[in-house]
Amino acid sequence: FTNWTLYLPANFSVTAGVGVSNMSIKLDDRLWASANNHPGNTKLKTYQTEYNNLVSPSASLLKKFSNKVSAYVSYSVAYKAPVASNILISTTGQLNTELKPEKGIQIEMGTKGNLMSGRLYYNIAVFNTKYENKFTTHTVQNPSNTATLYSYITNGGSLNNTGIEALVSYMIPVDNGKIIKSLKPFANITVSDFKYENFQ
Repeated sequence: FTNWTLYLPANFSVTAGVGVSNMSIKLDDRLWASANNHPGNTKLKTYQTEYNNLVSPSASLLKKFSNKVSAYVSYSVAYKAPVASNILISTTGQLNTELKPEKGIQIEMGTKGNLMSGRLYYNIAVFNTKYENKFTTHTVQNPSNTATLYSYITNGGSLNNTGIEALVSYMIPVDNGKIIKSLKPFANITVSDFKYENFQ
């Protein structure tokens, strides 16, 4: 992984980086029963797979309008590879071998700052994140559908997440306050539109 920042004129700066991930998983079945524990069965049941060349670039552009106000836009790619607990369904002993790494691509822009002599603080961000091969939990119910027997992970298709997050706070000094020196009311809001596409 490497990350670099380039400072430009007019209080602009560009930060960019890239990471490369490789992962190997090997599972050995060591739950030997008396029925298969004999000299002719010496090789353990093994599952092995690799997730290679998961390249995750990122880049962002920052503009400082002053020491107290800035705005930015960023782009990033990230991966989440399956781990052993995702592959092995412990309740049944089955192997979930069809899993692919989850991939997320995010674009975000926002602004934050301190105004009114530092008393007013705000932070606003708008983002869109698209997932491919999104990890989704599936549950298996008992015959009467009254309880969950076990759950497992699948690649549930694509997920498109769009949202807005905002935080505003204001500090109110208290003159001659001995116990309470200031009050800081705040308000935050999150608006989310998350939906599956090509759900499987």
